Amino acid sequence: MENLELTKKLNEIFKEFDTKPVLFFGSGMSKRYYDLPNWENLLKYFSQIIDPNNTFAFQYLFGLTSNLVTLL
Repeated sequence: MENLELTKKLNEIFKEFDTKPVLFFGSGMSKRYYDLPNWENLLKYFSQIIDPNNTFAFQYLFGLTSNLVTLL
């Protein structure tokens, strides 16, 4: 797939969402070289920031990510 085709396809996918995409390094790269959290731990961290009183926030966000993986 050429760059222009890929750009068009990604734009089509991103238009389906209400929020802007966020780019993450793969967990192997970030963990190995920068000692950063993996995807699951990062999601847990942000779910606590977004709604610290909601014990189901992580499960909700994790469920949303499985839909994203299916689309891509």
